[in-house]
Amino acid sequence: MSKPPSGKDYTPVWETREVTLLALARSILESEDIPFFVQGEEALQLLPLGTFGAGLFSHGVGAIVFVPSDQATEARALLSDLSTEAPSGG
Repeated sequence: MSKPPSGKDYTPVWETREVTLLALARSILESEDIPFFVQGEEALQLLPLGTFGAGLFSHGVGAIVFVPSDQATEARALLSDLSTEAPSGG
């Protein structure tokens, strides 16, 4: 999902510039029934450059995963092993 469902307060919990890590994060959150949305996923899919795009990705092309605020701690713990960088908003 690419925009927040209405009625809940969402907070950023994880950020990546790698399509494969994003797929793993989605799978983990889905398996735990934690609702989420991803901001910036479209940019990752348009520019799947991997290590060749490292210079480009360092300039802000990335995806941010948001979850309901009341599940943020749980989501961060679940995604902590995947983390390559801190979320920019939280």
